[in-house]
Amino acid sequence: MMNKKGIQTTIVAFILLALLLSLVFSFIFDKIELDELKTILIIV
Repeated sequence: MMNKKGIQTTIVAFILLALLLSLVFSFIFDKIELDELKTILIIV
Protein backbone atom coordinates (compact mmCIF):
# COMPACT_ATOMS: atom_id res chain seq x y z
CA MET A 1 0.00 0.00 0.00
CA MET A 2 1.15 3.52 -0.78
CA ASN A 3 1.40 5.99 2.06
CA LYS A 4 -0.85 9.05 2.17
CA LYS A 5 1.85 11.47 1.05
CA GLY A 6 2.67 9.32 -1.97
CA ILE A 7 -0.99 9.22 -3.00
CA GLN A 8 -1.33 13.00 -2.60
CA THR A 9 1.80 13.58 -4.67
CA THR A 10 0.47 11.31 -7.42
CA ILE A 11 -2.90 13.13 -7.48
CA VAL A 12 -1.19 16.54 -7.68
CA ALA A 13 1.07 15.29 -10.48
CA PHE A 14 -1.94 14.02 -12.46
CA ILE A 15 -3.79 17.34 -12.01
CA LEU A 16 -0.74 19.33 -13.17
CA LEU A 17 -0.31 17.01 -16.15
CA ALA A 18 -3.99 17.40 -17.10
CA LEU A 19 -3.75 21.20 -16.88
CA LEU A 20 -0.61 21.19 -19.02
CA LEU A 21 -2.24 18.96 -21.64
CA SER A 22 -5.36 21.14 -21.79
CA LEU A 23 -3.18 24.24 -22.29
CA VAL A 24 -1.21 22.54 -25.06
CA PHE A 25 -4.38 21.31 -26.80
CA SER A 26 -6.08 24.71 -26.60
CA PHE A 27 -2.93 26.32 -28.05
CA ILE A 28 -2.82 23.78 -30.91
CA PHE A 29 -6.54 24.14 -31.63
CA ASP A 30 -6.19 27.94 -31.77
CA LYS A 31 -3.42 27.59 -34.35
CA ILE A 32 -5.08 25.17 -36.78
CA GLU A 33 -8.12 25.79 -38.95
CA LEU A 34 -11.54 24.33 -38.09
CA ASP A 35 -11.51 22.21 -41.26
CA GLU A 36 -8.20 20.66 -40.23
CA LEU A 37 -9.59 20.02 -36.75
CA LYS A 38 -12.62 18.20 -38.19
CA THR A 39 -10.33 16.07 -40.36
CA ILE A 40 -8.19 15.17 -37.35
CA LEU A 41 -11.29 14.30 -35.29
CA ILE A 42 -12.59 12.05 -38.09
CA ILE A 43 -9.22 10.26 -38.25
CA VAL A 44 -9.23 9.76 -34.47
